[in-house]
Amino acid sequence: MDLRQGAIANAPRKFCIGIDLDAIVIDLIRPWLAWYNTTHDDTVEIDHVVEYKVEKFTKKTKDVFQFFTDRNNYANCPVLPGASEALQELHDAGHDIIIVTATGGQDASLKWDLVKKAAPWFHDNDVMVGSRKERMHLDVFIDDAPKNIVKYRNKWGKEPKILTISYPYNQDVKTLVDLMALDHHNTDKAWRQICDFVDGHSRSYNQAQALQAR
Repeated sequence: MDLRQGAIANAPRKFCIGIDLDAIVIDLIRPWLAWYNTTHDDTVEIDHVVEYKVEKFTKKTKDVFQFFTDRNNYANCPVLPGASEALQELHDAGHDIIIVTATGGQDASLKWDLVKKAAPWFHDNDVMVGSRKERMHLDVFIDDAPKNIVKYRNKWGKEPKILTISYPYNQDVKTLVDLMALDHHNTDKAWRQICDFVDGHSRSYNQAQALQAR
């Protein structure tokens, strides 16, 4: 028996992982709704938002987007609990981490600032800003938006692993994702599930490749 095969089988594969920023790494929705509720005397919570259109669940549909007219509102959004530690863990494991994020009227430079808030070690060329995320062929794609998940699965089929954090508005894509981490109420736990999934997948992938090589 070639001992190198055993070593290869036990060595986890290094993946290229594309990770969304808003609602996956950065806590956007809670500060956004808190601002809206305070300024418009409303009581909207994340659990009320069961579709990926916040404006459908507010009294003042257009006014909700005024949140983004003040750069500080978006810039002050905190990192989701567990996200920074998870990014570091994935990076330390040797995976190639890319932030893949769209702009919704925000200054693109704010995206880089928020990435640095979550992971100061990130390089600028590891951040891709654009809405056509399905054009990137990744090993693992992590996003919360149903439309992005649908487009990505339709484009690349079953090969890439698609992971998400469970929110009320993305329940319709449960059958399209490989992991729906539970949940937005406890993102520390959700990110733990994501890291464990990636670790397990990387190890099983190499074991399968080693078996095929025999």
